[in-house]
Amino acid sequence: MMMEKRRMALWIALLVLLTPLAFGFTVTSVTTSGPSASVTTGTDSTIPAVVTGDQSGNVNQITLTGTGRTTGTALTITDPASGSFTGTSITTSGTTVNFVVSAGVADTYDYSVTATYASGSTSSTTAALTVVAPTSLSVTGSVNSSNNVVGDRVALSVTLSNPSATQSVTSSYALTFLDASTFTVVSGDSTSGTITLAPLGTYTFNYVLSAATATSGTQIRFGLGSNTAAFSQAMTTSAPASSGAPAPAGSGTTATPTPSASASAAPTSAPPLLPAPAPKTKTATGEEVVASDSRSIGSSTAVTGSFGTSSATFEIVYQAPESGFVGDLTYAIPLDYDDYQAGLVTFDPEPSLVVPGSIKATWPVSLGSNQQFTAVVDVAKAVSNSVLDDFKAPSLAPKSTSTPRPLASSEAPASTPAPVATGTDATLWYVLGALVLLGAGYFLLMGGKKK
Repeated sequence: MMMEKRRMALWIALLVLLTPLAFGFTVTSVTTSGPSASVTTGTDSTIPAVVTGDQSGNVNQITLTGTGRTTGTALTITDPASGSFTGTSITTSGTTVNFVVSAGVADTYDYSVTATYASGSTSSTTAALTVVAPTSLSVTGSVNSSNNVVGDRVALSVTLSNPSATQSVTSSYALTFLDASTFTVVSGDSTSGTITLAPLGTYTFNYVLSAATATSGTQIRFGLGSNTAAFSQAMTTSAPASSGAPAPAGSGTTATPTPSASASAAPTSAPPLLPAPAPKTKTATGEEVVASDSRSIGSSTAVTGSFGTSSATFEIVYQAPESGFVGDLTYAIPLDYDDYQAGLVTFDPEPSLVVPGSIKATWPVSLGSNQQFTAVVDVAKAVSNSVLDDFKAPSLAPKSTSTPRPLASSEAPASTPAPVATGTDATLWYVLGALVLLGAGYFLLMGGKKK
């Protein structure tokens, strides 16, 4: 009787251990976390999906499907190019895949992600992506002069506003020219990218353009999402006037122009302004940026301010001259020194010296020809964007008269090998456990027969 009970217990243990082997790997959950802001048509959005298994294994396919509630239009998947992920390794801690989607029709799109594996499939709960027309954002723009001569500098500003009091809006943007040869961008904001405007938020793009060739008509375009000309500007650029003297009246011949002494000298032009860094979408405190502005201070310094309602972030860029610069770089930051002492003003990287007046921050730098140094200043309180007018070029204290050189590739710090991800597979332990129990059962049966 005792032997029968032992046999029964052995078979139950074997059944418990071997049952998972019969059913194999299972996906226990699929979760998504798409953007909360509305997006304009033609703007890419990233939708991460986290797929988790009961053990490490592979899923055959991970797909995303999305359909407009009103129009029935399907979301377009731009990445991965095939529209789905195949042969993806999944772990018990979760594996993340990113779908990049867009839509050409304004609508609310219900979407979900499904992971298909050998013994079945698992889907996420349905989520929504709101897609709006680019006209949901207000766009205005202006130039300082629409009539210019080749070589003139043109100041262009384009302002975006979100009239919604409740919903943030994300849109791609691009500054283009009808003919790429007519204008070049000398300095200013990034000419393309993606921006998110908080409810009632406003952002102004500023550019300095150079008129390159004679032209007329609509030449400047600023696009939002699928609208490539949300703002457009007609320009007239004339060829420079001839410097030759006119022929005498009634001579019947064309006089050979006689250049003046001043005309023989090449004109001296000011060095180009250093382009300002692109604005941020959030401050260091995680607050949405509601306004931003930038200043280019000569050819060596540019600063961009990104402003929230109760915080701000400033990014300062210094570019060394062709001869390079080694020494101390000191900026007078137009902020309150008491706020720095209270921890409301922080720097990245941390300066080697900070003294009052307003805040004087010093960084030791070693820069080669035209190399750049960037410092980020975070302020955990409300700041007016007028403070940008008080930023000035830095004071320089060279430490060596020799020309610095960039680090050779052999001198660069050795890179740290990327950690190798590992997963835990329970299948091996099931097999080993089954073998041990089979061995134990064999000895119990043999012992029973001897008795």
